[in-house]
Amino acid sequence: MASSAAVVLIALLVVVASGQQRRLSTRSLAADSTPAGRVALWPGGLRAVPGLVLLGAGPDQIERVLAPQLPADFERRFGDAVVTDRAHDELLDRVLAVGILGLVPAAGALATILIACWQGRVDPLAALVGAGLVGYMVHLEFNFSFVQVDLLVAFLAGLALGPTATVRRLGVRPAFLPAVLLGFAPVVPLLLDIVADVAYDRGYQAERHNDLAAAEAAYRAAADATPWQPQVWEVLARFRLRAGAATSAVLAASQASQRSGAAPRWRELEADTQLSAGAAVTAELEYRQLLRHTPNDASLHEGLSRSLAAQHRVADARVELERSLG
Repeated sequence: MASSAAVVLIALLVVVASGQQRRLSTRSLAADSTPAGRVALWPGGLRAVPGLVLLGAGPDQIERVLAPQLPADFERRFGDAVVTDRAHDELLDRVLAVGILGLVPAAGALATILIACWQGRVDPLAALVGAGLVGYMVHLEFNFSFVQVDLLVAFLAGLALGPTATVRRLGVRPAFLPAVLLGFAPVVPLLLDIVADVAYDRGYQAERHNDLAAAEAAYRAAADATPWQPQVWEVLARFRLRAGAATSAVLAASQASQRSGAAPRWRELEADTQLSAGAAVTAELEYRQLLRHTPNDASLHEGLSRSLAAQHRVADARVELERSLG
């Protein structure tokens, strides 16, 4: 029971240390507040679940299935304060992304940790690790996870339970070096993220000092370090727009769109860069295609208005601008 008490106590401490008690206790539900955004996101996510129960929509497709279920005035109310490519609840996000089949292993792993800690089948250090993991899961019910952090959490879970189970049930200890190498392999993406962050900082400082060549090289190095993330290509595309290199920005935005599986957010970025590069007709077609899926998206109507204005179709542009102001 001592390890069980330690689990509960330290889980509560993790919740407090991560600031979640403020979110759990807040009563602020102002129209544009973060708690109000969660209240809008969670029901929308639940409405999106029925058609995705078994396999989900895919890890990069949550925005596609979630956005149509949100209130028509969602973007106007919250802007960038609440991101629409996730429900900000790990359980709900996991069902939307990978369905029940993907949820079962995660639930099983968590149950194993809780049962082992509750029954006292782990040593004190493993109980502390398990408590931290429980606190992390509580945190995730109000936020979202990152793949790199999840991999590290899975590694910690293995540290907490694997050696104990192996020794007590099989009577043998795992080989140390292979276990260490296998355990640290998932940390590689996290290390690459650190490399990318350092490159971002170099790019930011270079841009501040108007050294655009150095900034371009640094932002490109960040994108090369973690090329699977659409966000890194978005940063590069937006920098190129600021630097006046619209044609190159289109290439980076195209990469962002491809890496995301053509998610609406980055398709819109691609249309924005095409418009800046002078391809107003192409941008118009892209905005119209996106509006078929989210007809009340103010940002898309505003982009469509700009693309029409660039073609000197003033009356049509005015109509779309009025729709964006809604």
